[in-house]
Amino acid sequence: MPDQRSLANLKPYQPGQSGNRQGRPSRTAALHRLIHAELAKKNPHSGELQIQELLHHAVQQAIHSSNPRWAELVLSYAYGKPEQPVRLIEEQVRRIGIAEGKDPDRAVTLMHEYARKLA
Repeated sequence: MPDQRSLANLKPYQPGQSGNRQGRPSRTAALHRLIHAELAKKNPHSGELQIQELLHHAVQQAIHSSNPRWAELVLSYAYGKPEQPVRLIEEQVRRIGIAEGKDPDRAVTLMHEYARKLA
């Protein structure tokens, strides 16, 4: 059982108010700062920023490497990830529509409408 002196120091929090306004410091924030600082340094030999050299290396790997992951990485950052194919889902929706006695084309149209709303 806590003693009366420690209970006297307790103050109730107001709703939505925290006693630790800044919260626990993120462990990754320090790592992010270190990485950003390192990438912002210039290479003494080439004079380029480390980030420029890293990007140059990634693009060169995407062009010359036999590993398609490099191209996927560079293109996804440059242009965004491609839309996911929905052809298999369309066929499944058609089959479900037929099984339910509904118009399969209407079922696919509804599926696309819902997908646009979610996007």
